Amino acid sequence: MSAQEREAFEAEPFFKDALTLRVWDDMGKKENELGVSQHEASRLLVQLMDRVLSHGVTKI
Repeated sequence: MSAQEREAFEAEPFFKDALTLRVWDDMGKKENELGVSQHEASRLLVQLMDRVLSHGVTKI
């Protein structure tokens, strides 16, 4: 990602949430890496997606 692309991405209202989702996705590929149950991880993911949708984002 170029510096210009990074700046554009960071200007998005949901960029911190997108980074969090990416980390969770990477960690979820390793067994027991998250330290939470699958149910709790699902609940957190729904909560994160609700926050993204609240910013009017319908397509990523």
